[in-house]
Amino acid sequence: MSKSEIVNMTATEMVRLIKTKGISASEVMDAHLSQINSVNPKVNAIVTIHPELGIDGAKLADEAIAKGENLGILHGLPTAHKDLVPTKGIRTTYGSPLYADYIPDYSALIVERMQRAGAITIGKTNTPEFGAGSQTYNEVFGETLNPYDTSTTCGGSSGGAAVALATRMVPIADGSDTGGLYVTQQIFVMLSDLGHLLVEYLLIHPRWAGVQHQYKVLWPELFLTVLFFWLL
Repeated sequence: MSKSEIVNMTATEMVRLIKTKGISASEVMDAHLSQINSVNPKVNAIVTIHPELGIDGAKLADEAIAKGENLGILHGLPTAHKDLVPTKGIRTTYGSPLYADYIPDYSALIVERMQRAGAITIGKTNTPEFGAGSQTYNEVFGETLNPYDTSTTCGGSSGGAAVALATRMVPIADGSDTGGLYVTQQIFVMLSDLGHLLVEYLLIHPRWAGVQHQYKVLWPELFLTVLFFWLL
């Protein structure tokens, strides 16, 4: 199977093939790292990248399958986290020169849960400074470009994640939403997968679990966003 065929699969198909040994997690990782090397310099979506974490994580994912261990729903999938989200041991700038060299010693809940479900962290995606804006630009990493027309905006504030998904650099990514801005990225870079839109709300932020963390679910925005896509 070619690298192009791998990166153009759906995330669910990748997981199914990984778990049934139709393809290895290492092959999936290699295909996505190649895609990043080819595409990311043109769009600047993934701003911090650690290929070695991906390669090592994929080997462990394949070993877990060989040992017959219980596998999570995201097993073997490469992912990159929004640069607003603290990620242990990985530079997290919040898009601000004030945190340009900050390396947290803990991970946010969203990172922990995605990793626990089997996702493999390979880096961070671009965001405006502190997520404040509908364009994805900051003074640390510069601008993320729309892959369909690099003279136009990709939206924000999760533009890095949206472009990384649209260009098949990662099969899954997380984002955050203030004021319904998820919709702008979905439209500007032609993402139609509502599953991506809902992953943070439904998988990562169960307020009912009594977990304290830095974000909260904005249910009115969630409802309006779902309604928007239902009406399309």
